[in-house]
Amino acid sequence: MGTISRQYTFAAGAIPTAGNWNADWDQILTLVNGQLDRSNVDSTSSDGIGVLNVNQTWTGNQTHTGTTQLSNTLTVGVDGTGHDVKMFGDTAGKYLLWDEGEDTLQLVDNTNLTFGTGADADIFYDGTDLNISPAVVGSGDIVVNGASMEFADSEGVTFGTGKDATIQYDGTNLVISPAAVGSGDVSISGGGIKLADSESLTLGTGSDATVQFDATNLVFNTAGYHSFTGGDVHIGNGQGLIVGHTAQETISAGDGSTDLVPEVQILGTTQADASLMLAAFSTTATRAAAPTVALVKSGDAAIDGTHVVVTDDEVLGSIIAYGDDGTDLESPAAAIEFAVDGTPGTGDMPGRMAFYTTTDAGETLSERMRIDNAGRVTKPTNVSFSLTMASTAPSNVTGDGTQYTVVWNSEVYDTGSNCSSGVFTAPVAGRYLLSANCQVYGWSGAGATDFTITIATSNRNYNGYTLGDISEGASNGGHCISVVADMDADDTAHVILYGGGGSKTLSMNYSAVANWFQGYLLG
Repeated sequence: MGTISRQYTFAAGAIPTAGNWNADWDQILTLVNGQLDRSNVDSTSSDGIGVLNVNQTWTGNQTHTGTTQLSNTLTVGVDGTGHDVKMFGDTAGKYLLWDEGEDTLQLVDNTNLTFGTGADADIFYDGTDLNISPAVVGSGDIVVNGASMEFADSEGVTFGTGKDATIQYDGTNLVISPAAVGSGDVSISGGGIKLADSESLTLGTGSDATVQFDATNLVFNTAGYHSFTGGDVHIGNGQGLIVGHTAQETISAGDGSTDLVPEVQILGTTQADASLMLAAFSTTATRAAAPTVALVKSGDAAIDGTHVVVTDDEVLGSIIAYGDDGTDLESPAAAIEFAVDGTPGTGDMPGRMAFYTTTDAGETLSERMRIDNAGRVTKPTNVSFSLTMASTAPSNVTGDGTQYTVVWNSEVYDTGSNCSSGVFTAPVAGRYLLSANCQVYGWSGAGATDFTITIATSNRNYNGYTLGDISEGASNGGHCISVVADMDADDTAHVILYGGGGSKTLSMNYSAVANWFQGYLLG
């Protein structure tokens, strides 16, 4: 390494030649303390040192008060042994420091690192927090490309001028929390939160509820109740609500074959979880405060707020009970149907109710009872019969104590086909209204002193008596009886005539209107 051979006085802008220095121009010029400073520089024309186009090394502390232009690399120290570099700003106490001992580049508190040609954003530490801020609040974003920002466990990102909310990972969960619990909301505008399939949104301090999409369904899980307050729950047309299962069941439209999938279904395995209750709690005793199941039918083809009148005989609603027949759930067993019973109009809606059941070995509903708009009840298939005589009446059947069982050989009607040879057989247990009338002649000269007409059933006999000398002045007479008989299924009923105290000369008069046996199931 060469040394300076003689002192050289610099002229402004002049560069010393090799002859002014060591003869070896390629050697690195070493300027030691005191050999090159402002006292060596001729600054009569300008205050500064000219451009030195050779590598220079400063080994001591140097102070430069003028402008120094370096056209090549500035190196401070050597690899493994460096020095502090400090750069001051215009404000006292603010500077940039390369701290050799810490191996860090430091900006003192409240000293900004500024980005952008228009000084668009700053980063600074205010003694407590690291601040990243644009020149104009809200004018720009922090963009991270190709990598991610990492925060240690339980270190958070804080939002709000009052440090109102933080996001942090606590080692287990990502936690979003306001400074005061319940003091703010998580608001997302212009976008959404996306969770992968089967990933949950968990709610509650004890992780009490979750919401997730399992790739097919939106699933709500909670240890408590699902409570919707402050508004209505809307389910779109064509969508369903299922309670107790994950899929809907199919029934029929009431005919046993046409598929019907109700949109609202409650499915369960016990009475409790397959039941629906409507309850009202009120001191009002009228219908206005009572629970209501409303079945509504309009003649309008669209749900558009307009109204089209229904027509006579139009079905307004049905309640149908189905059973599983081992194949499906489409077989109806019984139904109650509500229909228009007359011509409707504004403020005028005549109606009727019809009750249906399905016969054995079938799945077709048949009407069994109807209550019309006037309240009249008809039971077109209820058990009933009417028997009479259609041929020559029997003669000389009693009078001498003989009991004669009347043979009815003609049916006026027999709903349910329960009569045979004049004997009625009860198809079901119940109370039956039974009536009979018989016209008997041949009293004159018979000498009969009493006469009985009996309706005999399997459980008991019901008798109608005529006492005294009934033959006196009489050629024929009508005898009738009506009873309400308690009968079991398969019990029988028939009519018996008895005349006693005389001769066997009493005969029945052939007359379809005077001789009859009738019955009707009351219930």
